[in-house]
Amino acid sequence: MKKLFRYFIFALLILGFAAGSSFAAMAEYNEGEVLVVMKTPMSAFSNMSASAYAMALEAQATSFAQRKSLSKVCSYPAISQSSGSDIAFFKAEGKTTAQLIEELKEDPEVLSVSANYKRKSFNMPIETYSLTNDAMINKQYGLNRINIFEVWDNYVKEGELVYVAVIDKGVDYRHEDLKDNIAKDSLGRVIGKHFKGNASYSSDDPIDTSEDGHGTHVAGIIGAAGNNRKGIAGVHFKNIKIIPVNVFTGDGPDDGCWDADLIRGIKYVTELKRTGINIRVVNISLGGWSLPHTEGKTAMQVALQELSDMDVILTFAAGNDGVDIGSSDIYIEDEDERLLCFPASFWMIDNKITVGSISPLSCKISEFSNYDTGNVSAFNPTGVQLVDMAAPGEYILSTIPGSEYGYKRGTSMSAPFVAGAAALLCSFFPEKTASEIKQCILNNTFSGRGEGIFWSKGSLNVGKAYLQFDHDPVIPINPNPTIDEQRPIVMEISVHGNVIVDRRIPISVYPDPPGVWSTKPFERAEVSEDSKLGVVLIAKSIGEVEVMYTAPYYNMNVVSARKVLHVLDIYHEGSAGCGAGVVSILTAPFVFFICLALKRRKKRQGLGIRD
Repeated sequence: MKKLFRYFIFALLILGFAAGSSFAAMAEYNEGEVLVVMKTPMSAFSNMSASAYAMALEAQATSFAQRKSLSKVCSYPAISQSSGSDIAFFKAEGKTTAQLIEELKEDPEVLSVSANYKRKSFNMPIETYSLTNDAMINKQYGLNRINIFEVWDNYVKEGELVYVAVIDKGVDYRHEDLKDNIAKDSLGRVIGKHFKGNASYSSDDPIDTSEDGHGTHVAGIIGAAGNNRKGIAGVHFKNIKIIPVNVFTGDGPDDGCWDADLIRGIKYVTELKRTGINIRVVNISLGGWSLPHTEGKTAMQVALQELSDMDVILTFAAGNDGVDIGSSDIYIEDEDERLLCFPASFWMIDNKITVGSISPLSCKISEFSNYDTGNVSAFNPTGVQLVDMAAPGEYILSTIPGSEYGYKRGTSMSAPFVAGAAALLCSFFPEKTASEIKQCILNNTFSGRGEGIFWSKGSLNVGKAYLQFDHDPVIPINPNPTIDEQRPIVMEISVHGNVIVDRRIPISVYPDPPGVWSTKPFERAEVSEDSKLGVVLIAKSIGEVEVMYTAPYYNMNVVSARKVLHVLDIYHEGSAGCGAGVVSILTAPFVFFICLALKRRKKRQGLGIRD
């Protein structure tokens, strides 16, 4: 392990990372433990009941353990039921993991064998603090960045109740802003589990007692209750139930989860899904570095693929190491194969979405966010980009244990924005498959935010995705246009560079009908035409500016879009900005504040990441 550590330090120096980098890429695993994927005689098991099938798989694992002089810890028949592969967790006294892998991979009954790696949550250290229990939606800049108000303005549909599983550090299900959106059974008991101790412990209590409150924070981003005059609102705040699944070993910020327990958590979700619970989304904001084992599907891949095959959308955090996860030249000693970050790197799982982080002001890649340039490798022969898209991931306000609220950052915070968006679309459009929801999200993003460079698509745009499916939004226009004409104007206002006097700011409206731009108060800003940028806003002084757009729109109905933009006095070494996310057609302006002035760090040299 000491040699492995030296390899990591050497790799970091080559990549040009500054001292103190948070590269948590140690491929840590428990010695003498392996996860084995075995073939199953499906023809013999095909006519069995579910219980008989589970017993047959248990017997197969037990027989295999006896034949190989192993100690069987557990097997996962619920995952194997439709995959045709039996997953089992074994230990052996007096043998290293490398010895076990070498010995077992040659067995004709074995499809793949891998170490029992340790995974960690993807949140970054940040000075957190509690806030009062007032309405804080004006502090949730991330909601503006994902264009959620485009959907909430049309929140007139009731929608179908959807369940979202959060596989993490548990959730404070007693939190004032979460308790109404926690999944419960007919007796009022929380639906959830806690798995830890390498398959040696399980509990029906998935409470989040961690020091960082990671799972509670993730759950709040997805589905904190809305319109309750308390705290914040999740991306999808009604007709949602969160299932907390705790797979972490302890409560400390550095405690992780073992693959054996993570797979038990996945198995539990598949079992719930089979009982008829409408689980449409699973968020996994954790991961770590390990060998890809391209000779066969690993146990984790089989488990996650099982969920995907059950029409479930999986959202993964990309990781916080600030590297290209498809090309980082980091190897395990004596192995001619690079490490990859899992589960983020599972490009072959149909319904997964891996999410990177963008900064709150510039909407560019966060300095800590993992990314992928799409290089071809033995693991990824097609060169598909392992990171699919981005979402806000810096200074995100959400719930923390004890009915409190705090800010966190990391790709752990980015993934639940996408999970909440997927849950919302699943609720409003229940007839759509997981694949259709995924493609709708990926194909309707904000452009110019790293797509094709750091990830496959742009950044999350829930409003645009919603409108792709919804052909009957409610818009306050008189006389009412026909259904096909009911498309609201959406105004996007973004700021690039230091916000100072006479700074030109590109602004746009789509679908882009001809109209008239104006600002109020006039002395603070004006709009102008620019041959390169199109319509621009020229900020003349610091303060509040109302930007207005008026156009004859569909059947000559006069429609106006308005937004109040706060031009902030921000000075940074790199680029900065502030922006109003988007606006629907409103009869009164929606005001939001960006209350955070970020002091950006200098970019790590050598990565080619530009401000």
